[in-house]
Amino acid sequence: MFKYIASIAATAAAVQATGKVVNPDAFELEAYTSEDCSGTAMIDTTLEYGVCTEVKNHVTVEELNNAILPVLKFSPDAKNEFYMFPNVDACKAYGNKFNAAVEVAFIRSPGVGCKECKQCGNVKSVKVTEVMMAEGTKKVKEDSAASAVAASSAALAASAAFAMLF
Repeated sequence: MFKYIASIAATAAAVQATGKVVNPDAFELEAYTSEDCSGTAMIDTTLEYGVCTEVKNHVTVEELNNAILPVLKFSPDAKNEFYMFPNVDACKAYGNKFNAAVEVAFIRSPGVGCKECKQCGNVKSVKVTEVMMAEGTKKVKEDSAASAVAASSAALAASAAFAMLF
């Protein structure tokens, strides 16, 4: 039993020692005209919560009356999702939370890595990569996974020490 507690505590300590955590409010996005993320990315940028990002190579969607969408924004609605807008003003007007009163084009990747994109206009595949940040660069919420690791590590260390007494 003590062997397992020690290995769990060591794993938790190793995670903390890296000093890096995934930034939940950003991800790196690459969009391709190929179905397998091959070739040069037409879009290669980092999307952050609350930031309207204008890209040089815009997304065009024939099914939406040939919409041209050169402005992208991190979507807090789902992990690995981004909104697309025709201009920065429309992006800012939409706000930073889901707005049921306004229709917005979006792409949601089912996970990180390269994923084929169906009915995404000229985008045929997207590659999403998590953005890491140094611990302490952003205030960590008390109920976040990072604080849970710290609390778990402390609890495991205390329980291991207590178990050694008996």
